[in-house]
Amino acid sequence: MKRFWLAFAGMSVLFFGSAEAANLVLECKAELTDGTKVFRFKRRYEINIEAMRYSTFDNFGAGWERRSDNDYLDYADSSRIQLVDNEYAIHYLDRKTGSMYSKERDTGKIRRGFCEKAEPLKNKF
Repeated sequence: MKRFWLAFAGMSVLFFGSAEAANLVLECKAELTDGTKVFRFKRRYEINIEAMRYSTFDNFGAGWERRSDNDYLDYADSSRIQLVDNEYAIHYLDRKTGSMYSKERDTGKIRRGFCEKAEPLKNKF
């Protein structure tokens, strides 16, 4: 009987998807500034609101590179998704305007931009 339930659990993940699957994917056109230079890039967020987890990807022109993987959200409500707010940085997404904002407290680097819903990245395998 135990084998049956283990097999059922494995099949459930195959048919219904992983519990960590993103239910909100955003792609943003963003700028990074350090006070003297401005860099334009794209940023993707794959967010699982129920699990309170997210991953980020950046593209500076050479393809998507993972920046963070399965990090915890601070909180999410109908108007804001707070990714980080600690002594090192603040990082949030405004759900009403579609904007993203991030500031590193020690360096003063600021990332900001506007986001649109997107499809999840395809697995390369």
